[in-house]
Amino acid sequence: MFKYVFLFCLSSLISAQPLLIKDNLVGPKDGCANLNQVDDLILAYKSKIYFCGTNRFADFSTDGDFEPWVYDPATDLMTIHAQLIPFKGSVPNKFFISGDKMYFAARDEFNLYDYLYVSDGTKAGTINLSDSIINKLKGMLVNSSRNTIASLRNGAIFNAYETNSTFGLWYTDSTRKGTIRLNANGFADNFIVHPKYNVALFSQNGKFMISDGTVAGTKELNDLLNISSVNSSSVGAGIFGDNFLLEALDINTGTFGLFVTSGISNQYTKLVEFGGVASKVRNVTDLGNNRCIFSNDKGIYLTDGTKSGTSQIPGLTSYKLMNAYKDLWTIYKGKVYFAASDTNTGKGVELYVSDGTISGTKMLIDINATASSIPSNFNVYKDLLYFTATTTIHGNELWYTDGINSARLSDINPGAADSNPMYLTGLDNNLYFSAIQTNSGRELYRFSLAKVSIDNISSNTRIDVLPTINNGEFLIKSNDNQMISSISVKNENGIEICLIKEPQSIIDLKNHNVTPGLYFISFFAGNKLISTKKIIVY
Repeated sequence: MFKYVFLFCLSSLISAQPLLIKDNLVGPKDGCANLNQVDDLILAYKSKIYFCGTNRFADFSTDGDFEPWVYDPATDLMTIHAQLIPFKGSVPNKFFISGDKMYFAARDEFNLYDYLYVSDGTKAGTINLSDSIINKLKGMLVNSSRNTIASLRNGAIFNAYETNSTFGLWYTDSTRKGTIRLNANGFADNFIVHPKYNVALFSQNGKFMISDGTVAGTKELNDLLNISSVNSSSVGAGIFGDNFLLEALDINTGTFGLFVTSGISNQYTKLVEFGGVASKVRNVTDLGNNRCIFSNDKGIYLTDGTKSGTSQIPGLTSYKLMNAYKDLWTIYKGKVYFAASDTNTGKGVELYVSDGTISGTKMLIDINATASSIPSNFNVYKDLLYFTATTTIHGNELWYTDGINSARLSDINPGAADSNPMYLTGLDNNLYFSAIQTNSGRELYRFSLAKVSIDNISSNTRIDVLPTINNGEFLIKSNDNQMISSISVKNENGIEICLIKEPQSIIDLKNHNVTPGLYFISFFAGNKLISTKKIIVY
């Protein structure tokens, strides 16, 4: 089979820059709230974007009157969803979806408690479920650094105040009648839900607990295990295949270790010994194919679920988000991406990738060569991994990678100033997030993604673009024996920039008025579309 090899020399591609949707709180003050980055303040729900926002100042304050807001891409309108605490603001946080409902927490009028709200997306359909709690006085703990609520069985399991100083475990099916107390055994957090068993593992009053959302199904996980560390900087447990991985105190040895258990029976296996001090296990990430990775204060570990198959990666230390219960590790193309530093190289905190093996764990890119880039806010959307990172020249901005090459998306806050993008959320062909610009403060932004299919059109044709993210040159290899008669170059909106007929092996697009960003290269044999590929040039 004859192979065609084409070398494309690009000076640049089309401009695809993030767009400020609206300066909601006009001027340099923030129209979008900035709380703990692990507690989502932006949510895509029913084709709209819900977020913690404001367009006015709270009374007697220089802070925003933050309430739940909604942006409708279909009408390009941004409006307040519900004014929960007039003239003060409720600071909605912890947005998530369970079943067909949207949940979020919001402050009371005295800023002492978080009430739990549920919504069908309408103002009339937004209700305060905390009205169901005893005396209708208390809500959830106001502490964005704690994992105190989780989606479970199309509802939510959460920690709530019973009195001014005591706590209980509650479950709701999204209705006031279906909001029930599971126990009154003290503070509960670190909720981790197993999708197979539909149960939540959590810590409460110094013990590991498990619950299916019913009183009868809420019980201690295992009499032989005690919780190792319950604080804002440690989760201590995670999911691995059919099992839970958790750090616990072994009463037989008086030391801490990592255990694996199904959570359904009292059977458990100790995988690794940590010694007399809790190591604060976190970021338990299941890579599939019987591979798992996690971090603690001692470093980063790999395990296959057996004692002999559990080992530490030499020299590698995970970056820990302060006052956060997780570090935003993410799975992308079967590998885990995370921020770490390596004592072997002396590099700062940079972007690392692992396939679950020591040899397959490496730094993907040294973004900030003279210091740390501290990658964070990972979000996989439309076949790319987006994240934030810091450089000396451009500050903290939005980046992306295809797993091979990486590039900065834009410089939203020009120069060395930070834009600090947060709460990355995908909806349709757009990526939404909040970011800072000097003149407008923190507001809601939108980055328009591909509106053109990039799938191979012909099943018998294979065309590879290497690399897909590049500095102006890329190689295209084809195993198709058809003569490629033309190449069409389109922008992200599907508008054709140029059409090259009877292309030679080397194509130069410098004279076609292209600018940095995203392009779609379509290959034709006569009138037949063979394939369309996506490329990005930085």
